[in-house]
Amino acid sequence: MTKLRQIKGTPRWKLHLFWYLTYAYFQNEHFFNSFVAKLKSFFSAVEDRFYKKRWSHIEIRNPIFIVAPHRSGTTILQQALCFHSSIATPRTYSDLFDMIPILAERFIRPFFPELSDRMIDRILVGRDTPQEAQGLLSRYFDRKFIPYNRMSAEDLARYIRKLQYLEKKTRFLWKAPYMTHHVTEIASLFPDSQFIYIHRDPVVCVASKLKFIKIWQRIARPPSILYRHLVGKHQNFSLLQMGYFMEQANRTVNLFHADLDSRAMAEDHLLWMEKALRDLTNLHDPRRCCFLDYETLSDQPKDSLPKLFDFLGLLDESDDVLDKMKEIGMPLRKPMPAYEYVPEEELREIARMCRGRIQKIRNLINRNDWYLIKAPSLDSSSIDAGEYITGRSKSLRR
Repeated sequence: MTKLRQIKGTPRWKLHLFWYLTYAYFQNEHFFNSFVAKLKSFFSAVEDRFYKKRWSHIEIRNPIFIVAPHRSGTTILQQALCFHSSIATPRTYSDLFDMIPILAERFIRPFFPELSDRMIDRILVGRDTPQEAQGLLSRYFDRKFIPYNRMSAEDLARYIRKLQYLEKKTRFLWKAPYMTHHVTEIASLFPDSQFIYIHRDPVVCVASKLKFIKIWQRIARPPSILYRHLVGKHQNFSLLQMGYFMEQANRTVNLFHADLDSRAMAEDHLLWMEKALRDLTNLHDPRRCCFLDYETLSDQPKDSLPKLFDFLGLLDESDDVLDKMKEIGMPLRKPMPAYEYVPEEELREIARMCRGRIQKIRNLINRNDWYLIKAPSLDSSSIDAGEYITGRSKSLRR
């Protein structure tokens, strides 16, 4: 596989990032979006006409869902798991063209760049890299707010079958932090599903979220007048209840920049954690939910990945997975927290807030009903604000 290719400057990234979001995620009541929606429906019917017999019989067995608040390590976990020989997942081409993934793979995929470095973090993007397919999920869970191409439960199942057909895999993995608010509905749609909750230190996550949006704000300038006309208006994000982080991210993409509130970011993150763990615990289904600690995954991948494959009932291919991650230039390792994006006085307050709430969150896990992969972050009795200030100083020096 081609080695990582660094991007020099931002213009190309602006183009790729914002036109991707324009086309895949935003469903404005605009003539362009209406036209694209009709094209999607037309070509979806064409795709079914020629390929339905090839995927319609495929069994959806034990689909895997990764849930956790944003910036918790869900992307790097998806990147690792998709290298397993049995796991299919949405890719860039099948996310962008979610209603016609087979035609996109046949005729459009070759025109995508193979690998590029995402400016916001160390994640790679390219034609075959894993994606969230959040646009499709939003058109199902938030369909009353979406004017075009609303999805049904059958449409979700069709998408899964098509991707299993394309990748010749027996299991399907779907990762999107957005799904963290819909665990109960997903469990009802797919009664034999398995969930992986990945936990990361909430203070580090808040710092990462602030970094994410502030970098977006620097590069979120329209690549053309057309972009401003198509996307440059606020939409119903507050009605979708996607949380403070996604509200601010979507405002940025829509050119409505705002000063960030780190305390609101922390409160929002903790609420997402609490809801996800409460909903997962309420499933009362042993071996259906796995709690994976991000620190353990990044520090001890050779120990944690075999346990994860055991939970999923898959062959242990951890050595091959780690070799492939290293080959593409994205090994499993712990990144340096971006504490410099949080004012020091607010960092102390956020640390104290998380220290109190983490005790309640820990109690939400029924350990008899969970598959636990070493969770030191929840086993610790407190969070020391001083540790974060020290970490912030080290980060600034580097």
